[in-house]
Amino acid sequence: LGGVELGLEAIELAREKNQFLEETITRFFIAGALMSLGDPDAAWQHIEARRRLDARHGRDVGADPWNGYLISYLRGDRAKMHEIGEVLVGVAPDDSVVRLVGAIGAWHAEKQSDLEARIQAAHETAQTDPVIYQRSISAGFLALAARLMDRPLDATRAGEIGRSLLSMPKLTPGSEAMARIALGLAAVATRDAQAAVEHYRHLTDFRGTLASWALPMCGDRLLGLLAHAGGMTGEAAAHFEDALAFAGKAGYRLEVTWTCHDYAEMLLDPSGAFDRDRALSLIDEGLALTRELGLQTLEERLTSLHDRAKSMQPSAPTYPDGLTGREVEVLRLIAAGMTNRQIADELFISANTVANHVKNILTKADCANRTEAATYAAGYGLTVDVPTAE
Repeated sequence: LGGVELGLEAIELAREKNQFLEETITRFFIAGALMSLGDPDAAWQHIEARRRLDARHGRDVGADPWNGYLISYLRGDRAKMHEIGEVLVGVAPDDSVVRLVGAIGAWHAEKQSDLEARIQAAHETAQTDPVIYQRSISAGFLALAARLMDRPLDATRAGEIGRSLLSMPKLTPGSEAMARIALGLAAVATRDAQAAVEHYRHLTDFRGTLASWALPMCGDRLLGLLAHAGGMTGEAAAHFEDALAFAGKAGYRLEVTWTCHDYAEMLLDPSGAFDRDRALSLIDEGLALTRELGLQTLEERLTSLHDRAKSMQPSAPTYPDGLTGREVEVLRLIAAGMTNRQIADELFISANTVANHVKNILTKADCANRTEAATYAAGYGLTVDVPTAE
C-alpha cells in the first residue's frame, strides 16, 4: 500500500511537470501493485487511464496488455485471455517470458500453442540473458508452468537456475524472490523438505498478496505448498485457507480453483493432516468453478483427484466434539493464554482467521469464553507449554 501511495504522488508530480511518459510508467507499476494486493478493479482503472493518456499523445501501445492479461488469467476469463494474449505477444514477440505466459493461459483454455518451444526458450533466457531480473523472472515462470502442468523435470531445471542466481553478489530483492520461488517450487516437485522449509522462511512476506507482483499465484498458496512439502501441515492448512479467502475476495476464480486442488491434495496425504471429507468438499468447489469457467484441463485434474479421494477410507474423528486439527492448535494456544494476535503470529495466519477458529471452538466445545475453553482443553489433555520471554 505504501508503494501505491508513493505512486499516486509520483503521478501528480508528473502531471505538474507535464511528463506523460513518467505517468504512464507509474500507472503500469501501480496497476501491478493493486493486482498483487487483490484489487483488480482499481488496477483496471490505471490500465484504462494509461491507455487514454497514450492515445492522447499519439502512442498506440494498447491498454497495458501485461497487467491486463494477468488479471484476466487470475479471473479465469478465457475470452479476455485470448483477446489480450494476442496483443501481448504482438507487442513483445521475442520476449520468452511473455510467450511463456501466453502459453500457460492457452494450456488452461486448451488452445493450441508451441508450448514445448516456449518452455525451452524461457529456459535458455533464464540461463543466458544479460539482465539478471529477466533471468530470474524466466526461472519463476518456468517453475510455475512446471507446477501447473506437472512437469517435475522442468521444475528441477528452474530450481537449478534459481540456485545459480542466489550465488550472485548484490542480487536485488525482486530477483532474489523470483529465484527463491523457482527453488521453492522445485523443492515441492522433488519433495525436498529441508529446502522447502528454507525457502518458506524467506518468502513469508508474500502472505496476503500475490507471490511477487509479476507472478499470477497467491503468495499463501505458494507458502501452503512449501509448508506441506516441509512437513508443516498446520501452517500449510492455514495458508491454503488464507489463499482461498484472498482469491475469493479478489475475484481470482482460477486461483481459487487451483487452491482447492492443492489444498485437497495435501488433505489426501496419509502422512499429514488427512481429512477426506474436507478434501472432497474442496474438490467439489473447484469442479464447480472449472465447469463455470470452461477449463476442461483443470477439470480433468480435479476429477482424477476426486476419484482418488473416493477410493480412500473416510477420515476418522481424532478430537472431541468434532474439533479439527487446526482448531486444536488454536485451542492449545488459547489455553496457554495467547491473544488472537499472538496466535496469528505463531501460526502464520491472519487475525480474522484466528477469530473464526475461536468462534468455532467455543461453539463446538459449548464454552462461553476463553477461560472455559482453557478448562475444556485441560480436561481433554489438549494443553501445551509455550515458552515465555525472560
